[in-house]
Amino acid sequence: RFGDLWTVPHNCPGYDKYHTGVDYRTLDVPRKIYAASRGFIKEIGVQTGAGEYITLRHEGQLTTTYLHTDHLSGLVVGDEVQRGQQIGTSAAISGRHLHFQLRAKDNDANTQNGALPLNWSLGCSYPGFPAYFLDPESMNWE
Repeated sequence: RFGDLWTVPHNCPGYDKYHTGVDYRTLDVPRKIYAASRGFIKEIGVQTGAGEYITLRHEGQLTTTYLHTDHLSGLVVGDEVQRGQQIGTSAAISGRHLHFQLRAKDNDANTQNGALPLNWSLGCSYPGFPAYFLDPESMNWE
């Protein structure tokens, strides 16, 4: 769930780490992943231990990130995608599920596999939760 305290070890001793998205189980089978809203592909990459991800830039300085995915071949940074367009499938990593993350102000903070420490500290160069992270389940996507 969004905002849950993680007990997973992390690289910022002395600080709590919170989940920055919502995890959706895919019942251990590949499921299609669709864009939540119209936007442009901002980034496609691989996060160590978490698999592929795709980040979309939307109006209003919002970004959505889809982690633990296999993105569709042919998609490249800068492509426009429409709401409901398939952008990938869920991957067989981390117990097959989709980590869906919504960020405000087009923030580029490192997600650290879906969680952040509470504050900046000890070389942790990313903002504390929930400075730029929004609960996607509280949004109206109409």
